[in-house]
Amino acid sequence: IDKISLSKFIFLEPGIRVDLPLNDVTPYIQPRMGIHFTATPKLKFNLRYGIYHQFVAENTIVDNFNNYLYYWGIADNKYMPVLKGTHYVAGMSFDHKICKVRLEGFYKETDGLHRFYRIEKTNTISGSIGRSRSYGIDCYLKKEIRRHDFSIAYTWSRTQERFDYFLSEQYQRAPHDQQHEIKGAGLFNFNPFFFSLNYTYGSGVSNVSDLNSNLDLPVYSRLD
Repeated sequence: IDKISLSKFIFLEPGIRVDLPLNDVTPYIQPRMGIHFTATPKLKFNLRYGIYHQFVAENTIVDNFNNYLYYWGIADNKYMPVLKGTHYVAGMSFDHKICKVRLEGFYKETDGLHRFYRIEKTNTISGSIGRSRSYGIDCYLKKEIRRHDFSIAYTWSRTQERFDYFLSEQYQRAPHDQQHEIKGAGLFNFNPFFFSLNYTYGSGVSNVSDLNSNLDLPVYSRLD
């Protein structure tokens, strides 16, 4: 990775990563690029692009009743493809003594998804290759009050997938698609005692028994 200044306010951050798996001996080249613009000392903007490979993946087996069985596998690009993700991110940050704000929009594509499914007519198992896309917005707000820190993060996102065995070529909701997620945290400094309060809320992932419906599984909520 390098940092190249084009001016006092703009700099580039090019980078590259190369992975060489021992079971494949194929070099996987992953370029990355970031563009950062400083509008004021407190307001900054950035654009980022990158390619990422993953060699261990959680795949699925789907039966005739649309039940999902998950299993982990190591990609060898022979029986199981290597996952390839392409990420595009645009964001801004505002750092002030009043509060800190982060806002990012993202679009991500993943190729090389692998799924086994049962063919009902022949009662055989077949493999299918697919791809997915995710897009959304991340918001983050942090506030410091005396010695105590408070933060809240919100994500709105959609995740869709498409496999060869789908009857339609259109993207469908992914099993892990969740539209809303909120996280809040409070760190309390009463030296020598320290306390924390954390809360997470998720609107619920899609119902895998009927991905075309608008029904989601129950919401996820946790307080620590």
